[in-house]
Amino acid sequence: MELRQLKCFWETVNSGSMNQAAEKLFISQPAVSIAIKNLESELGQQLFIRNGKKVIPSKHGIEIYSYVDKIIKYEKEIKLICSNIDIERNKIRLSVLAGSAAIFEIVSSYLKERPEIDLVMQQKGLSQDDTEPDLIIRASRTKPVEENCIVALRERILVAVPKNHELASHTSINLEELQHYHLISLKKHLALREFEDYRSSQKNIVLKHSIECDNPSILRNIITSGLGVALVAEKTWLFQNQSSVVLIPFNDTSWARYIIIEKTGFRNNEETLKFFIEYMLEHLTKL
Repeated sequence: MELRQLKCFWETVNSGSMNQAAEKLFISQPAVSIAIKNLESELGQQLFIRNGKKVIPSKHGIEIYSYVDKIIKYEKEIKLICSNIDIERNKIRLSVLAGSAAIFEIVSSYLKERPEIDLVMQQKGLSQDDTEPDLIIRASRTKPVEENCIVALRERILVAVPKNHELASHTSINLEELQHYHLISLKKHLALREFEDYRSSQKNIVLKHSIECDNPSILRNIITSGLGVALVAEKTWLFQNQSSVVLIPFNDTSWARYIIIEKTGFRNNEETLKFFIEYMLEHLTKL
């Protein structure tokens, strides 16, 4: 099994075409076809289903793709480290999938104290340099047990309402009450909205939404402008000092989530990550 064969397989899966894969690899289409046929012969399995010029991965192709993807990324990483090992030693790639408001403030403070650190941060997908993150900060409905996951904090999910809203006098609230209002929220598949949708589905409740956006900062501005009711995270959303809204807890105390720091183990930079994680934990626990 050769690296060039795996590259041909990887590019063909991603592009859906051997011709496009050949263009990206700067080789001929027949060369791609031969490489894949040789790989299939060695593995003893058909990796693609061919339909004219279009190809889609077979069951076996889908199964091995994630492994090949890691090999390709490791090859890029090896080249990157060897070309600039000193810079890479002080580099942290951070993927932020939850609690972005608080995380950005803590990261900003950390970089002022450690200016030698090169921190690449992104909120979804791969980082700007198209490599795997070292750390993922995400939300979880349950407390994880994996060794590579560190619980940074547990925070309640609260209901934010304008001060003049009819719900503002409530000391607590239940999900059923929210059925009567149009909520403003994040779009589906973002962390807090996923939590909302999951808990609603458990009770077979469909909540109505009048405004949806994909940016938590914009959503906070909409909420503080008094435009409606919304679910917010108690600590990481930095909503404690918003004077124009009232924050109401749910009657059900299980309306809470965990903020997790997940180590991917993709690079050998444990020493650099150790100090950063310690700093993150110290500041997150103070929220």
